Amino acid sequence: MKPSESTNNSLSGLRDGLNATIQESLNALDALVQEVSAADLFIAVAANIMSMAAVPGATALDPTLPQLETLAYYLYPYFDTLSEQAITVEQSQHCLSILDKLYLGLPRNTVQGVKQVGRVE
Repeated sequence: MKPSESTNNSLSGLRDGLNATIQESLNALDALVQEVSAADLFIAVAANIMSMAAVPGATALDPTLPQLETLAYYLYPYFDTLSEQAITVEQSQHCLSILDKLYLGLPRNTVQGVKQVGRVE
């Protein structure tokens, strides 16, 4: 059975919306990295994610753990950029919200999804 035109339009709209979400998230992440050290930001967010994973009842399948890998992928090119500014709680929380939004736009398999989506310049 061939998909109807409305189904194709709906899927196309969903794909476009996800692509826009990914682009907005990457732009926000790029802007944040211009303010602070990417390596320090990664450490702050990783500590936050790891502390959430240490909560009783959390497992290795917790959805925040693959987000850390995704964050490392996008921040790695900026790791050599240094900044004297300390990471604030607000910046760390902002990065986590960007990451949540970005992760929702990526395909289910994070590593494969990162390779498919790539770095949007």
